[in-house]
Amino acid sequence: MLSETKTTLGRSGVEVIVLSPAGGEEARERSDLLVILVGFMGATQMQMERIAGVYLKIFSNTSTIQHWRVVIVLPPVSFVLAAGLTADAERNGYGALAEDLSSMNFDQRTSPIILHLCSNAGAFLFEALHSLRSPLFSRIKGVIFDCGPVDMTAKAIRTATQQVLGDYVADIVLHAFQAMMPNTKFEQRRAEFARIFSIGSPTPKLFLYSTADKIADSRFIELIVGKNRLATKSFNFAVAGHMKCFKLFAKLYKDQIHMFLDEIVARLSHHKSRL
Repeated sequence: MLSETKTTLGRSGVEVIVLSPAGGEEARERSDLLVILVGFMGATQMQMERIAGVYLKIFSNTSTIQHWRVVIVLPPVSFVLAAGLTADAERNGYGALAEDLSSMNFDQRTSPIILHLCSNAGAFLFEALHSLRSPLFSRIKGVIFDCGPVDMTAKAIRTATQQVLGDYVADIVLHAFQAMMPNTKFEQRRAEFARIFSIGSPTPKLFLYSTADKIADSRFIELIVGKNRLATKSFNFAVAGHMKCFKLFAKLYKDQIHMFLDEIVARLSHHKSRL
């Protein structure tokens, strides 16, 4: 049995969907693992629940993770566009979102966390958590980047916006970006964003991407992977378009996440046994 609840976060006003096994008081208050699944720009609840289903299948077939939560976060399009203009998390909305997630008390704020970040809508949350030194950061035991991070070129911004809002609005957004950010500032923002993901860290990371992606340049992702070889894995789906890896290769996608989770759970179990 599955429990699904919707909560509107206080500061950011973002609605999140919390999935968990139905059960008694212990099931409601305790989590062996918390997955925060951040949707891509324009993603629907149904689309993200399909990806969340990957975790539900994995958890239902393992005895090592009995108490879990999957929190689906759908950042507003306005947050994503604002974050493209500024890294100031207090101005682009992601600071409020990061603070809201840090203050949520559905798991007593102790569970180890897996971040599953879709495209730049997810990557911007990672940037905010990092820059704000969020309390969540110490609990993150693994990060999955799905079709991201995306190099913020003018072409990528227009293509991503066009897919969500159409040609006319995409042109307006691109003109607004160019008017508000001269080339020097635009390049500075690109470099600033890329640097966050080029900092080596021992936190395990899995990059799921595709050479055929017209928005998330595979060369940019491979460059980041090359700078994060410590505890970093990647898988190239080769022919999948942007955010199509799961849709086209559901089993392969699930297998990659399952192997990644197995390694993290083994690490956590080893750490507990030494305490």
